[in-house]
Amino acid sequence: MKNSKLLILWLTVIAISACESDTVEENQEVQQKEVSEETLGKLKNMGFNTEIIPVFKDGDGVIVEGDIYISNKELTNPNISKQKYFRLISCKNSKNIKIKNSLGDNVAGKAFDAAVKRWNSVNGSFLKLKVVKKDPDINIRLADKNELKPRNNSVTYGQGTFPKNGKAGDLIKLKLDAKHSSINNGKKLTQKQWVNVITHEIGHNIGFAHIKEPSSTAILVPGTPKFDKKSIMRTYTNDIVGLSGLTENDKKATKRLYSNQANKICK
Repeated sequence: MKNSKLLILWLTVIAISACESDTVEENQEVQQKEVSEETLGKLKNMGFNTEIIPVFKDGDGVIVEGDIYISNKELTNPNISKQKYFRLISCKNSKNIKIKNSLGDNVAGKAFDAAVKRWNSVNGSFLKLKVVKKDPDINIRLADKNELKPRNNSVTYGQGTFPKNGKAGDLIKLKLDAKHSSINNGKKLTQKQWVNVITHEIGHNIGFAHIKEPSSTAILVPGTPKFDKKSIMRTYTNDIVGLSGLTENDKKATKRLYSNQANKICK
């Protein structure tokens, strides 16, 4: 459980995806059909890897690194390359984040409490999630049939939202019937595996992005090392479904963001 790399990015939407391997050449061919060189250049300036995983158009924006949504409005911002700033919950709001389980009586719904407990159990952090039945800061629900659709060789299991204006990201969506050949021999996720997916998505909603498998120019939580193969914030679902929770470095990053220590980052 060495080395963790947790990142905080500008406001974007995150989902977990499981992807089969493709060659860089194949991915670039897909990109050329959908996304302009200008857009790819802007995404690279923002710190994204646009070569390993193809970039796709999606509604009024693009999907980058398999599972991150960037709006066209963001891409036209003249200061886009300078937008590597922290998007966090305020210190005050992080102490009482209301979260609602709207998943229903299923394996994901039954995994909810265990995922919440993981974040609430980080010793030395004042980050707290409070389960509520109404007026949540974060609502976690099942995706509609037209949401989180498979795309080429990728399957999306969940999607979260980054914090905005000092408040937690307001929505998490899960695709309960998602299946991928690289996980469980193509069968659906178990309750234990959904605990990891939900833990990961909550991580996005409190300000963490994916660790980067190769190198990246995105911002690190200060004081955290570069990589942890057991971090709950790894990019691909097949890398996290078998994990046992937050690593010590995941916890260290959480305390650096949300705690009473003098060098905390939240404001």
